[in-house]
Amino acid sequence: MTKRILLADDSATVRKYLATILQGTGYQVTEAQNGLEALEKLKAGGFDLLITDLEMPQLSGFDVLRIVKAGGAIKPLPILCITGVHKDLADVHKLQELGAEGYIQKDTPAEDILFRVKKALEPRPH
Repeated sequence: MTKRILLADDSATVRKYLATILQGTGYQVTEAQNGLEALEKLKAGGFDLLITDLEMPQLSGFDVLRIVKAGGAIKPLPILCITGVHKDLADVHKLQELGAEGYIQKDTPAEDILFRVKKALEPRPH
């Protein structure tokens, strides 16, 4: 069964780049331009993974991560965070504390992105 990925980033260029990589490997990709749009699409359900930028207008990736991991109207799912800005260890620890499955720099090579996506989608024991 095809895995569905929601890709949230305010940069159309980044969304296009990531969508091309992911779709080329058989994933079904839906795009969101900001955190608010991502939450609306997540509420509709059906996604296996969220990849979110951390710095977005209206609602940051940090906020989206907090909201999704808090439960409620959105079904829990693995979340990978992507950024070109946050490179310091404190940010990585904060993402781990918030429940992110991983962290990807925007300049990460395509094969590494695909590896991290595959790992994030692996079933986890409960």
